[in-house]
Amino acid sequence: MSVIPVTRAAARALGRLPGLALGIAYGTSWGLQKAVDFDFHEIAFALPLLAFALEAVLRGRWTAAVCWAAPLSWSRRTWASPPPPSGPSP
Repeated sequence: MSVIPVTRAAARALGRLPGLALGIAYGTSWGLQKAVDFDFHEIAFALPLLAFALEAVLRGRWTAAVCWAAPLSWSRRTWASPPPPSGPSP
C-alpha cells in the first residue's frame, strides 16, 4: 500500500516513467520485503501511514500530513506512549 504515495511523489518530482520505475523498485526492494516478513502487522500499519504523511508534506498539505501521521503513535508500544484508557477504571 505504501507503494502508491511513493510512486505518486516520485512521478511528480521526476516525471511519469522515472517515477513509475522508482515505485516498482521500491515495491520490490529486498529491504521492504524483508521488513514485511519480519514483523508484518506493524509494517502493514505503519508504512502506508508514513508514506501518505510524507507525500502530504512534499505537497505542502500540513493538516493532511498530521492526520496521516497521528495514528503512528499507536502502531507500536515502544515508539510512543499508548492512548489513554477509556471508561472508568476498576
